[in-house]
Amino acid sequence: MGLVIHFFQEDEAEAYFHKIYSEEEINRIQFERGEGPTYFIKADVQPDRKSDMWRKMIHALLYVFIQYRLPVLSKDILKKVYYFSDEHELMHIIPILQSVMQNPNSYGTQSDLKAAAEFYEIFENHVSRNQIVSFDFFMEDNQQFFREQLIDITGYAIEEWKREEDYQDFIHRLRGYFKSREPRTGLLIITYHHEFQFLRDTGKPYTTSELKALQNKESLHFIDLLSSEFPLSCLLGIAPEKIIIYTSKPSDPKVIFLQNIFQEHASVHSMENLPFMNERSSTKKT
Repeated sequence: MGLVIHFFQEDEAEAYFHKIYSEEEINRIQFERGEGPTYFIKADVQPDRKSDMWRKMIHALLYVFIQYRLPVLSKDILKKVYYFSDEHELMHIIPILQSVMQNPNSYGTQSDLKAAAEFYEIFENHVSRNQIVSFDFFMEDNQQFFREQLIDITGYAIEEWKREEDYQDFIHRLRGYFKSREPRTGLLIITYHHEFQFLRDTGKPYTTSELKALQNKESLHFIDLLSSEFPLSCLLGIAPEKIIIYTSKPSDPKVIFLQNIFQEHASVHSMENLPFMNERSSTKKT
């Protein structure tokens, strides 16, 4: 066997094994129980950055660290470095930190995110120098170093949490605003591909002048929190009881935002199912 990863914790060993196991590699991976609480995962693999199997083994080791060791380390940092004490806040920040560590590139290119991405290199360098790797000893020997590396990354996770809290507060206020006012229309149909278009339940679009008139009637200080591309003031002016969204981009943040506001009073459908599609196309041709 080319590489042996040793664990003292059964749940960590099993998590690692399940991360690297596949039907294609079944003959190259073994899970063995030693005497006492010792577990060995043996893999027929050599250090090779071009090898999918090698990269999978490093990512799996990092995954075990993030899922099982990071929460304890990060809680200590949050309490002693950033002076958090509320358990509810800690339980919200730590999963964000885990997500950042697992997928740093999806969050941006800031320096603290680069530090998160460097953890893969740290793990790979250690494994490539040792044919037998004890996960527990590796953690113990590098705990202080990991802690120092995680301080700035934890700070980034805190900022992400604050942004999420602000966003949820904004959504909550918008929901309250819509619920507290009398609806001006029962149903608003919204189409969205590259931009929004508002339609009455008959399929007739609101004109630009109508939307501007509605927009001028609405002046809420939290409207400015959204970009000018999002016609929230128009939506507030129309004040629908229910919205139906037809879109080619159901996972677009703007569509999800609308769903968050209207909740059970919003439904999303494919643009192809827009009932007025054919007659609108015919109108354009004539």
